[in-house]
Amino acid sequence: MKTINSLILSLAALFVLGACEEDGDKYYLSSLTSNELIASTDNIVLTEATAQKNVLSLAWTDRTLAISNPNFKPTNLLKTAMQVSLSEDFSGTIVESAETSLSKTYNGAELNIVANNLGVEANVAAKFYFRLKGTTGNNIDPAYSNVEAVTITPYELDMRFANVLDQNATATGMTLFSANTDGIYKGFVGVEGWFNFLVQEADGTIWRNDNETGMPFLLTTAGDWKCWFPGTAGCYYITFDTNSKQWNGLLIPSLNVSGDINATMTFDRTSRKWTATFNADATGTITVRIDGTGKLYDHTCANLNDNGGYDIDDTKAKDTPVAFSGSNAALSFGETAGDITVNVPQTGECTLSIDLSNPQ
Repeated sequence: MKTINSLILSLAALFVLGACEEDGDKYYLSSLTSNELIASTDNIVLTEATAQKNVLSLAWTDRTLAISNPNFKPTNLLKTAMQVSLSEDFSGTIVESAETSLSKTYNGAELNIVANNLGVEANVAAKFYFRLKGTTGNNIDPAYSNVEAVTITPYELDMRFANVLDQNATATGMTLFSANTDGIYKGFVGVEGWFNFLVQEADGTIWRNDNETGMPFLLTTAGDWKCWFPGTAGCYYITFDTNSKQWNGLLIPSLNVSGDINATMTFDRTSRKWTATFNADATGTITVRIDGTGKLYDHTCANLNDNGGYDIDDTKAKDTPVAFSGSNAALSFGETAGDITVNVPQTGECTLSIDLSNPQ
């Protein structure tokens, strides 16, 4: 028994000594290395025609961290940001964006917003300076890349338009229009059920759902919540009011054609077109009326759920008449249908279509 007790005590002593030696080991982390930054061009003239085209790409080498013991790998604490300034030493205003890859591409609209945020006058060339900032903690000095200079001529922002972005802040190609440039944007969109989205004004301001109340159809520029549509996919006419900080969506489930022809139109979400086919007995002009019944969703359609959040209650959506009037070249949208004259170019099967892709 004494032998066993002695062996246990000896092993315990070894474990204690081993722990002390382990606690005394020191591991050293290398300093953060800098990137090499490369720009795709050094001169860009921006126009509205290039708004959705890629105009500037920047790429860079990866930064590295090393630890003195090869059996261990450092925790990935690296944060990278792209910085843009009008001063080469970055002593003035800086526009900064977080980056997670080894490249960044700006389209014309995005670069024009950077120019606007830096206070650059429209149609005047200015030199912009780009660099990368890398950090691994608040108590460690950042590492910076080399500086790339690019001369950029911005265009004047058109605050009549706002872009619909998806939940990842990527442009969807859908645009809203403010006829009076008053922050009230309207337009037709084609979406899937529960589609999450953001709206970006021409000056870069991004609107999202109010995350303080969580109530759908209320707006803010703070937080990280997305706006969302009801569960029914299809065509919506939305009014996005940045002044009252509210938006609403008028679902148009179907449109009926009456007059010289009778048909039911169908909607294609991708092209944002309503179409109906009919057989024409003769060429010439015909007169049609187009109308239907929509469902208006706004903040009054919100229900507080058991989890303390909000759901959209379809039963609270308000039945609303929808109709078109005007001419075939300039349609008006409202609640009362008017006679619309269209040309029939041939006999046989023809297609009547309403193209809603232009927000104006």
